[in-house]
Amino acid sequence: MPKLLLTNEVIQTGLWKLLETNPSYSVDTTTKATVGKNPACTYFRFIPGTTQTAASNFPPYFSRISALTLSTGEDYVFALTVSGNYLYAGLLTTPGKIVKIDLTTFTKVSTLTLDTGEDYVRALIVIENYLYAGITTTPGRITKIDLTTFTRVSTLALATEEDNLFSMAASGGCIYAGLYETPGVIVKTGFEPYGWRTEKPLTGIMNAGVWTFKIKLVNDTKYSFSVRVAVRLTKYTHPLNAVGLGIIESPNVLTLPASAGGAVTDTWTWSAPAITFNNEYLLAEYRIHIVTASSSTTATCSFVCDQNPAEADISITTPQITMPISIIAQSFPMYYLSRPIKAQELISKVEGATITHVSSELPEKLIRKGKANELRSKFE
Repeated sequence: MPKLLLTNEVIQTGLWKLLETNPSYSVDTTTKATVGKNPACTYFRFIPGTTQTAASNFPPYFSRISALTLSTGEDYVFALTVSGNYLYAGLLTTPGKIVKIDLTTFTKVSTLTLDTGEDYVRALIVIENYLYAGITTTPGRITKIDLTTFTRVSTLALATEEDNLFSMAASGGCIYAGLYETPGVIVKTGFEPYGWRTEKPLTGIMNAGVWTFKIKLVNDTKYSFSVRVAVRLTKYTHPLNAVGLGIIESPNVLTLPASAGGAVTDTWTWSAPAITFNNEYLLAEYRIHIVTASSSTTATCSFVCDQNPAEADISITTPQITMPISIIAQSFPMYYLSRPIKAQELISKVEGATITHVSSELPEKLIRKGKANELRSKFE
């Protein structure tokens, strides 16, 4: 029989019937209310019919509800975490497995099997829309899983001798991994992406127009092969909240010469819409896809980053950014105005506008007209 929580209020029309009690306390069977000071072990069953008042608060009754048995081969549940309406269970299997469970129906939805060598899922955490699985291997690994598609994205291998990952926690954009070592070790990992980004965050509107991408590649081997390059652009305040702007692939196939150190360059463009930045970094990440290479050779190449503005082998040229400028009435020299204008009224016309010129560039004759609509048209 379920045991209900009593409160200090008149619940509703009904009768409290004693189910069990702690012998240290007495019960007034007439009013069905406890008399003791701390009747934590006294429970009642509510029966509709009369109005009664419970004298004390009681803890809710904690009991087993049900159990879910997984499929054959889905053994040893070692880690659990929740995201939205789903429970994720990490299993100590080879390779490791993660089971997705619907919490509404408490039924299994699907199972994700990790790659070979990604064994024994001992820890799970969720950050944004990704699940991170701590893998107990040598060295330890952290596998990233897209929760929207419930598919594996990538794996981060820790350093040599950072083995036996047993626990994880996340804070401030970092994952902390606890290792089963003597003495214990805690490894800090971050989410800063690989690529090139602006030195400072940008605020403003990057005008619609043509972007130009330039890259230079050097052959690391003595074999010739061909590649195609693409760049992925994102903006973000934090890497976990990155917003994709587009993946722009070069239309050109580059053939690297058959000599170590042999170089090729590429230039391509993108006609981009206007892009708004709100204190956000611009990040460019490059991808190199091997188009053709001999099956019996190793094909690797490297970017050249000479940092020489005159040569600019690797660069991105963008349209101009229009920066927001707030104008206040006091910024206008008074001799531009043909008659007194209330400062507050002028502020209401132009404050918060976005412009690229200053008040001295405005035609003097337009200012002297004193027409609010004409003045406002210069700033909108």
